[in-house]
Amino acid sequence: MAKFLVVHPYLDIYGGGERVCHNVIKTLVAHGQNVELLTFDFEADRYREIVGEELPKEITIHSWEKELKLSRHSPFTKDAAAL
Repeated sequence: MAKFLVVHPYLDIYGGGERVCHNVIKTLVAHGQNVELLTFDFEADRYREIVGEELPKEITIHSWEKELKLSRHSPFTKDAAAL
C-alpha cells in the first residue's frame, strides 16, 4: 500500500478542482491506498453540503488553519506575533 498526500487549498467552494480532488481521494481509497488531505480550512458539514457526500472515513485530514492557530499559541514559537 502506498501513501498519498492530496493537497487542495480551499475546499469550501465547489468547482472542477474540488470535484477532481474528491474523485481522486475516493479512487485511491477504493484501491486500498493510504490517503491524507491537506487543505486550508476543512469543515465536514460544509464539504458534504457542497459535494453532496462525505469524504471517505479512511483518510486523515490536515487543516492549515487549525495548525496555524495552534502554532501561534505554541510555547515553542519564538515570536508568535510574527506569524
